[in-house]
Amino acid sequence: MDQLRFQIGAAVRTARKRQKSLTQEKLAEAAGVSTETISNIERGATLPTVDVLFKIARVLPLDLGALAKLEAGEGAPSKNRVRLEGLMAEVAQMLPDDKLRSLIEIGRVLARGS
Repeated sequence: MDQLRFQIGAAVRTARKRQKSLTQEKLAEAAGVSTETISNIERGATLPTVDVLFKIARVLPLDLGALAKLEAGEGAPSKNRVRLEGLMAEVAQMLPDDKLRSLIEIGRVLARGS
């Protein structure tokens, strides 16, 4: 259950950060929950209820089907993998488009080699 909290938290955080100007406060307001709730979910301190998750999914492009697979333990990535993907999303947000394209191409080359 701990790993699921972190995976859902990372998914919410990553989806929110992809929306460049969406802060935790703005997400909380749009979803009708407290900023503390969003913070706790993103840190993996709290597992959101289904109701809260649906409220967040109305604001963010979350794949609820993929989250359901995590809960079922199907193909769940490791905690480290989730952390690394979150870091990659943060880096991607900081890059201008041309450098982001280069990073994507590097990733594709690395993926083909593995």
